[in-house]
Amino acid sequence: MNTQEIALQMLRAHPVVLDTESTGLADVDQIIEIAIIGIHGTTCLNHLVKATKLSHPKALETHGISQATLDQHGLPWEEILLSLNAVFSDHPVAMFNAVFDTRLIAQTCAAHGTNQPDDYRTFDIMELANRHFVRHAKWDENSSQFKRLSLARCCELAGVKFDGNAHRAVVDCHATLDLLKFMAQDTATQQTTNDDVLVIEAAPIPEKTCNYPACNCPFDMDHREQCLRGYERQKAGANK
Repeated sequence: MNTQEIALQMLRAHPVVLDTESTGLADVDQIIEIAIIGIHGTTCLNHLVKATKLSHPKALETHGISQATLDQHGLPWEEILLSLNAVFSDHPVAMFNAVFDTRLIAQTCAAHGTNQPDDYRTFDIMELANRHFVRHAKWDENSSQFKRLSLARCCELAGVKFDGNAHRAVVDCHATLDLLKFMAQDTATQQTTNDDVLVIEAAPIPEKTCNYPACNCPFDMDHREQCLRGYERQKAGANK
């Protein structure tokens, strides 16, 4: 199947689109905003979330959600989780970088002492878009791999405009949905790909994943099925 056909297949599954904003990118960070929209753009959920830690300065600079705003308007994660389970039970979930968002959901549950969400199926729009626009990818000499195209860059290539401030959850949801719809119609740019890697089961965790920060396994694995990021980090540590 090519990328256009896969995007069309995803839309026919009637997914919801989810996006999050967080206190940071590390394995201790948490969700502070989460939004879900339907395939026709209807908002299913759009809430600020009370966190148990402050946002990293870089994260705060990106999303602009102050602690005072969270204190005043944030909802308890336990309440959000009930809504997530209700949505997840009826629809697959499309995300731009599903590995990141599913990790943040799991970390937020751990931080608040709640159960993990019920099993849910996700579509990774980032991986599909990076294959669809592979001709625009740039090689990173330091990591010896292609750099990931961001949501903003993919939308730029697709001619998709952000309806509001980027890096707010509901705005990014709409951009992700519009990007998916563009790829489903874009027969001119379609690329042949392996659709199996574009569907990620949020639970159980795939066997060939690792726990290195910012790891995108299995996409960062080399031919020896070792994580390139983890392997390089280990090697660098051994040389100290």
